[in-house]
Amino acid sequence: MVATCWTPPVKIGHDGATPESSWLLDEFSITVPTKGVIYTFVCKCWLAQDRGDGLTSRVFNILDADCINIGLKGRKEGRKEGRKEGRKEGREGGREGGRKEGRKEGERGRGRKKEGRKEGRKGRKEGGGKEGGRREGRKEGREGRREEGRKERKGERGRRKEGRKEGRKEGRKRMGRREGGRKEGKEGRKGRAREGGRKKEGRKERKEGGRREGRREGRKGRKGEGGREEGTKERKEGGEGGRKEGGRKGGREG
Repeated sequence: MVATCWTPPVKIGHDGATPESSWLLDEFSITVPTKGVIYTFVCKCWLAQDRGDGLTSRVFNILDADCINIGLKGRKEGRKEGRKEGRKEGREGGREGGRKEGRKEGERGRGRKKEGRKEGRKGRKEGGGKEGGRREGRKEGREGRREEGRKERKGERGRRKEGRKEGRKEGRKRMGRREGGRKEGKEGRKGRAREGGRKKEGRKERKEGGRREGRREGRKGRKGEGGREEGTKERKEGGEGGRKEGGRKGGREG
């Protein structure tokens, strides 16, 4: 509660920013301690947008208020009494307003519950009840899972096909390499066989040449041994003949 001015006229109200800002104002008082006077204004109306005339502020004339003289000496006492009365009135008004607002909120909540129940009944009828809705949800979930599984399977099949194609290409490359290696191995074997044949022929030729040379040398050696034997024979025969002729000559002379 805000009093913008305590001199005539007096205006009291609120801005109405929230739907809960609705006041039921019975009366209010203004104390003037410098004059020792208390002004009491009787209102008994609503300051709310959805209640009464829809106004959130009122203007009062100080001439219409009840004036009570408290004297200059009793300023403190008047202040205390005014504060107490104001607190009591505020508590009572707050309790009444809270109760009324609580009742309103309860009624609104009940209405919402009823509307929710009606909507739930309609949904059950349309969807065949809770079980029907659950079944439909399960079916949709199963279908979605099946579609996801099919997509994953298709992707796996495509990956497998690509892997097979790549494996075939690599196998062909390996087969080509093997064939090239086999050809190279055959050619190498042929070359080695040729070299081996040449080596064998060389060995044979060497053996045959050695044998021929050995035969020739044997023949020469044999011929040399025969000449030596003939020379020794001739020497022996010449010596014996000389001896015989010398003996004959000596016999004749004698």
